[in-house]
Amino acid sequence: MDSLPKPRFSSAWALSATVCIALQAGAAQGWRSAGPFGASVESVVFSGKDDRNLLAITRNAFLYQTSDSGENWSLIRFPAQHVALAHALTLDPNRPGSFLVGVSSPNNAFAGLYQTPDNGQTWKHLLAGVAVFSAAYAPSDPNIIAAGARDGVHLSRDGGTTWNRISPIANKELQPIMSLGFDPRNADVLYAGTPHLPWKTSDSGTSWTSIHHGMIDDSDILALIVNQKKPEQLFIGACSGIYRSDNAAGRWTKLLGITGAGFRTYSVSLDPSQNDVVYSGTKDGLWRSADLGKSWRKIAPNVVKAAAVAPSDSKTIFVATEDAGILRSRNGGESFEDASNGLVDRRMVQMSMPGGSNVFVTLGHDASTVRASLEDLANPQRVAWKRVNLPAALRTTALELVAIGSDLYATGPTGIWKSSDTGLNWKPLPPMPGGASAGMGISGIPLAATAKAVYRLADGGLTWTVATSIGTSVGPIRKLWTTRSGLGPAWLETASGAIWMSSDSGKTWIIGTLPVRGTEIYQLDATSRFLWAATARGLYHSLDQGKIWKLCDKGIDGGSTTPAVAVSAERPLEVFAAQFGRIFRTADGGESWSEFAVDGLQGASIASLAIAVGPMASRLVVLTSARGVFVHDFKRGGEAATTATTAINTGNRF
Repeated sequence: MDSLPKPRFSSAWALSATVCIALQAGAAQGWRSAGPFGASVESVVFSGKDDRNLLAITRNAFLYQTSDSGENWSLIRFPAQHVALAHALTLDPNRPGSFLVGVSSPNNAFAGLYQTPDNGQTWKHLLAGVAVFSAAYAPSDPNIIAAGARDGVHLSRDGGTTWNRISPIANKELQPIMSLGFDPRNADVLYAGTPHLPWKTSDSGTSWTSIHHGMIDDSDILALIVNQKKPEQLFIGACSGIYRSDNAAGRWTKLLGITGAGFRTYSVSLDPSQNDVVYSGTKDGLWRSADLGKSWRKIAPNVVKAAAVAPSDSKTIFVATEDAGILRSRNGGESFEDASNGLVDRRMVQMSMPGGSNVFVTLGHDASTVRASLEDLANPQRVAWKRVNLPAALRTTALELVAIGSDLYATGPTGIWKSSDTGLNWKPLPPMPGGASAGMGISGIPLAATAKAVYRLADGGLTWTVATSIGTSVGPIRKLWTTRSGLGPAWLETASGAIWMSSDSGKTWIIGTLPVRGTEIYQLDATSRFLWAATARGLYHSLDQGKIWKLCDKGIDGGSTTPAVAVSAERPLEVFAAQFGRIFRTADGGESWSEFAVDGLQGASIASLAIAVGPMASRLVVLTSARGVFVHDFKRGGEAATTATTAINTGNRF
């Protein structure tokens, strides 16, 4: 889908995209996160001495908390979420609810160190504009904080109010600082890990010494841990493996026993209750040692960024993974289970709701597609998403997915495939003569196009027949559009930029209009009376089957990027539109719009909308670009709900 036009969102928009949605009186509940859960998690830590309370932060700086030992996670508002990359999550050892988050960002306005004294209710932005990769509190004096930044080590002696860089700016070997650790007895002693081996200061930064004796040259020091019970003992995780020192970094010993010598070690964790137990999070999985690193046993296969052992129960272990969210073990690592319920940070490509019974979501990171039933979405507990068994030819980010009635169609570089059993089995459709051109797709007929002609699937799906050879007379066809509902006309754009329109399933074509240039159209939808176009320049509707388009600008931001629109087949005057992180609703066919505010979608960038109408209530389904699917069940103004179940397919741009 990367070749398709995308909404043009700025970093500032993404930061302020706190989605506030409400529906009319009678709503039974607010917005509910429905998954598909999972994320690339950078860190997970116990936030106190209670084994039930943890914090976790994802790669894209979404911050989550749990108070029930990982059964459910909830989002903490964080100023740089979705516009920064998270690197450090550091707890204040003496002040519950106080912690630091270090981030970098392509937009320097968001880079820096963020501090909260009240579990995320309020934040201070420290070292603004500086990429921060690590942070540490001094155990002997919690007012002393060190921050490892792109330009070196910064130190605060007043709890973060004022800062001084204590590493020489001219020493490029001391930049950037990827990991930090204080000696628990003496705050003047600080260890720092860099991409150029580790360093140490014993005088608060007045002088620095390279401490790499026994270590492979040019090791990236990704993790550095000082044993709080035995301060002379340190562990380092590096790109070349894991090291231990028993004499305050005077000499390092490489710890063998982990398969392969050159893998990356992202984290080292010590069991707070068992003195000799060490965990190593690596690119090759999570490893456990019961003898301070002399021997190791692999206990989890995932790419592991961090591990946390419960303060009072060594058998409870949480693991932050790069590819599987958060894993939890209740038996000391003998087995692990998924513990990511409520935690989402995944790139979402598109959503489709075929037949009013299932929701399909395509994930961007591995081109996979997952499915959940609408009945499952109504469950306030965890929603079970099932992976769709796509043919190998369709496992690509160029996948296009659309529903026609109860059938599911998918297009990829190798052609068009069909499934009549919600994605369990797939059958390739016969190839079109000449092959499909880039950007072409299928419609509710189904209809498809090459550069030279438009084709219709005939003979029960066995052959393609020419609907029109318009391309031979007007020039190469560049794009075919149809509406998600299958109602309304179809449009063609030629290489010259001309727009042609057909109201008879592609048999005949006349000169037509679209409200904006074709590359700026994100979605077209229709009811029996209206056409709708969600575009980069606003939301448009047409009352005459696309001859004249009118910009919607009463109660909605006219001209602003509108990535998605959802229409109600049961109530053709009722429409929802997403715009700048908000959702607007009209009950009069677009003559006027209102915005409703309900908490629940903090920081979510809306990519797609859908409406399902059920026996008791309607359900608005939202796909966000990174936070997954959210649902809201509602009754409209006390009106009786209809008995039919209808879904509007959204999010697929052909």
